[in-house]
Amino acid sequence: MVPPWTIPEGMNTREYFQQVQNEAYAQGPAENVRLLRERLAGYLAALEGVTDADLDKPAWFYGLPANLRMPITAFVNDVIIHATDIRRPVGIEPLFSPEGSRFVGWAGLAYLPMFVTAERLDGATGTVRQTIDSAVSMVELGDVGLRLASSPHAADSPAVDAEITTDGGTWTLLTWRSYPIAEAEAAGALRIDGDRALVERYLAAIKAP
Repeated sequence: MVPPWTIPEGMNTREYFQQVQNEAYAQGPAENVRLLRERLAGYLAALEGVTDADLDKPAWFYGLPANLRMPITAFVNDVIIHATDIRRPVGIEPLFSPEGSRFVGWAGLAYLPMFVTAERLDGATGTVRQTIDSAVSMVELGDVGLRLASSPHAADSPAVDAEITTDGGTWTLLTWRSYPIAEAEAAGALRIDGDRALVERYLAAIKAP
């Protein structure tokens, strides 16, 4: 896969990337979609050479300790979600394929501690059990932000203050502020039991893009 650009010698990196961005914008949507299709083809060709053993090899992922599995999972997650961002405004149904819905339902759970802080919770504390496509997880909300319970089925698991039951696609749209809670409930796609105010504060505290 050939790098899309080489930074000219002596040029400031930030300034050059801004120049590239401005030039791409000036080329218009059709040309940028063509380039995206071209780049994706190269990316997918590179992925074809990745084996299961490669997934555990060290990789760069925003400065975090990571293996190759993490950036690939994040890319697939982004592709599914952003495809939905396009489908919704233009009225294409369904928003997710069944497989895509299940994938985004569990793929983002591991990243929740990164996107929920104590400041965003604004004093809300409690434990929420989440059943997403029949998979159960549990989060504890408090003065350290959000902590994922290691085993939601363990005998010593904390008492539950509220429960959320939904599917992966609905969960993703809720956390991205793309699906109002009341609308999801009315459609039968979401059920909230227990402390409703805690669930609403929790969903609002998840930092959406």
